[in-house]
Amino acid sequence: MSHVSDRVMTNDEILAFFENVRIRDLVSFRALCNALKAFLVREAVQVWRADSSGRLSVLDLGCGRGGDLRKWSSYRLRSFVGVDGGATSVEEARVRHADLVAQGKSAVHAVFHTADVTLSALPADSGTFDIVSSMFFVQFCFSTSVAAAHVLDEVTRVLKDKGVFCCILPDGDRVASLLRDRRTQVAFGHFKLHKCPLQKTQEAPYGVAYNFSLTDSACTEFVVSPKLLRTMLESRGFVGGWPGGEFFMGAQHLLSQGAESETVSTILRGQKCSQIDWMSLGFFSVVLAKKKIPLVETKDPSPVKRRRKCDSTPGASA
Repeated sequence: MSHVSDRVMTNDEILAFFENVRIRDLVSFRALCNALKAFLVREAVQVWRADSSGRLSVLDLGCGRGGDLRKWSSYRLRSFVGVDGGATSVEEARVRHADLVAQGKSAVHAVFHTADVTLSALPADSGTFDIVSSMFFVQFCFSTSVAAAHVLDEVTRVLKDKGVFCCILPDGDRVASLLRDRRTQVAFGHFKLHKCPLQKTQEAPYGVAYNFSLTDSACTEFVVSPKLLRTMLESRGFVGGWPGGEFFMGAQHLLSQGAESETVSTILRGQKCSQIDWMSLGFFSVVLAKKKIPLVETKDPSPVKRRRKCDSTPGASA
């Protein structure tokens, strides 16, 4: 086994990891992850359609090479915007989209932008999107409280009222439990977690880092506490989109619900997913949230009207 550093990677190093590393094996596990994302897309659209209608505008936050565009293309899209910090990945996403259009496999208007969303504003006006989706990305935004707050503020800003935010990320409670193990490396399904020493500059619960690997190459992620994320979403006017108003659902549970759906069965057709594939899916949690309409304050009756009302009551003084 190759040695994996316990050093916390910089943001540029994390971007370089995803631009250069491609996992070409673990085909059945990758199919499970794609089925999970596709079913979440379906659920997010259904939650949005419960209160809204028309064609969708979607923002894919941390879009990578644009692989999720086709998952959205089967729905009535007005526009699709992908944003990622890796310029090489964004260019590949543009080429992929152009190829889909040329082959007649997509008629969606899609644009892709390169931006570090932890530092800069999203390239969109306020109230632009019906759905903001972020697949396996949010955990990288929790390196500091400032970065996490900025990203969620921007998600809130660009979403319309009644808009939907959905994401898949590692289950922070499960990760925190694994990191309490005395060993410096802990296995969970296909994943290997390598502990990173806490830095003095870190502000727990933000910035709690670990290196994960599916191959010999490792990358830094940050623990996202479900309780913390829920609080941050609620403070920005979101309510849970899962049954019972919940914000979180386990990835295994969600995919079990969609196992018989055409969305999932089409992706998994011909795949022989192993027990370790299924176990590995339990590493993730799925968030679904809806942005509430801001409450409109009702003004109190004017002082004059209140006085007249008092004057008309029995026993009022002259």
